[in-house]
Amino acid sequence: MLLLIGFPEDEVKRLKEKYADIIPIAADMEDRVLEEIIKEGKSSENYQILGDQRMVIMHDVPKENLSKLISKIRKEIGKHIIFATSTPTSLKWKISDLMEELLEEDRYFREQRAK
Repeated sequence: MLLLIGFPEDEVKRLKEKYADIIPIAADMEDRVLEEIIKEGKSSENYQILGDQRMVIMHDVPKENLSKLISKIRKEIGKHIIFATSTPTSLKWKISDLMEELLEEDRYFREQRAK
């Protein structure tokens, strides 16, 4: 399953054509817990982009498929995307808290690469 954050509707539609198990995270879902969204298996009816940064949370994707999947999505979208896999800890977090953590990690790794 792929959970998409910060993707415009046209990109969500393009990815849904290639990957069946996608949940776009809408702005009205930022206070929801990741695990609850996964269990429900659906997005909000009123899709509005959440945040400025595109993020993909991969849930239950086999490890051997991760790098291939990341490459394909990067090639399809062509923008900076933060990728993460769900963990037992992140499943308990609100989307807004998870986004904040992922943005912080992304900033840190970009700074390290720039050194």
